[in-house]
Amino acid sequence: MLGTTNYLGEGLWYLPRVFSQQNDYINVKRTYRETPTQWQMLSPNRIMAMPNNYDALNTIGAQLEGPLTALTGIANLKCSNVDIFIDLPGHKLAWHFDHNNYKVLLQLYTGEKEIKHGGTHWYIGDQNPALLAQYGTDSIVPHSGLTQTETPYMPFAGYVNDNTQRKAHGTNIVPAGVARESVLFTFG
Repeated sequence: MLGTTNYLGEGLWYLPRVFSQQNDYINVKRTYRETPTQWQMLSPNRIMAMPNNYDALNTIGAQLEGPLTALTGIANLKCSNVDIFIDLPGHKLAWHFDHNNYKVLLQLYTGEKEIKHGGTHWYIGDQNPALLAQYGTDSIVPHSGLTQTETPYMPFAGYVNDNTQRKAHGTNIVPAGVARESVLFTFG
């Protein structure tokens, strides 16, 4: 079910094509684009679909459990949540560590256009444990001087993050004229 995976280090894989079958992409996008969806404003320039756990997306999440268990080596993964976000021009996700409510996250970029430097930027390095101890989860982490690895924002691309290997990450500001659209599958 998963497409080609490129290991970037510390439990992070970039997937130039998340799914091996085009039909899986179509089903994900159709779920929230062709179904009546209400949107909740989370912050200026960021909206989230409500409700977020569509049956069709939960089915795809369940189908991903085996391939993600094999990829990450984390036993018995179960899809616990699916969120749909649209980051509008001007949105920037500050650098942070995710909470530990899940073990693995798969983010599928579902927008129609490539966004140069618009993917998620990660710090893969030995300072992560000290930064996590100092700043904790969901707090802004300064990233000046940290080497960045990007999971580029391309249509139908995405990444798999083993959240048990904690990594600071964030995004750049979404430029005018585009939206950063994505679906996040979390697994516990």
